Amino acid sequence: MSVGLTHFCDKTNYNLDEQICCDSKLSDRKQDGQIIQCCNASGETYKNESEICCGSVYNKTVFENQNLSCCNGTRYQKGKEMCLGGEIKVRMSVGLTHFCDKTNYNLDEQICCDSKLSDRKQDGQIIQCCNASGKTYKNASEICCGNVYDKTVFENHNLSCCNGTLYQKGKEMCLGGEKIAVDGNRPGFRDDTRIDMIERQLQKIDEVQKTLHSLTGSVNLLKNEIYSVKIICRWLSYIGSLEYHKRIARKN
Repeated sequence: MSVGLTHFCDKTNYNLDEQICCDSKLSDRKQDGQIIQCCNASGETYKNESEICCGSVYNKTVFENQNLSCCNGTRYQKGKEMCLGGEIKVRMSVGLTHFCDKTNYNLDEQICCDSKLSDRKQDGQIIQCCNASGKTYKNASEICCGNVYDKTVFENHNLSCCNGTLYQKGKEMCLGGEKIAVDGNRPGFRDDTRIDMIERQLQKIDEVQKTLHSLTGSVNLLKNEIYSVKIICRWLSYIGSLEYHKRIARKN
């Protein structure tokens, strides 16, 4: 019947422009002014404007009025459920939707750490994520510093944390996010590398102070001056400490 290519439905030759083959049965391609399509999952034909195929054929108006949608051939109710990766998931959170890997979860009850879900509270303690290690830890009894440690052991060994690295207070100090060894008797630095580091920190402070000084010419003069005073007070305290260490270092 067709010119060029020959089309068969089961063993029957048919006109592709006028007919459609669905589940080895022929139907007219147009009915009631609508295009007919094949719902392969059920083997039924459906009218593209008034019906919908989702595993089976449904009236489109009823489908939409019931707030339904389709997920990989299965109906689900929007608002209560969601389609994720071709699977239907219960929508747990209200408003914003939160995911851990591909799993929808309740942000108030669970925490996602390294793509794994954990209860937000355990043994009466709040659970947090130690991002550096990908482990969870209890905020009251454990501490995160590159890894998770028992807080009591941590404190008993006079340890502290410097930018994710352990250091021993008294023997070491944290300066600008770097762990620095200090003299056992006084906080003087022993080599030029550490002196140079102090110089770099002082240069950074000078740059901040210049920036803060330039703020006084802005439109929000009062707001910026108040902010500047707070920041400069903190930096002045820091500068005093650095200058002291610098003088000690120069003597060594």
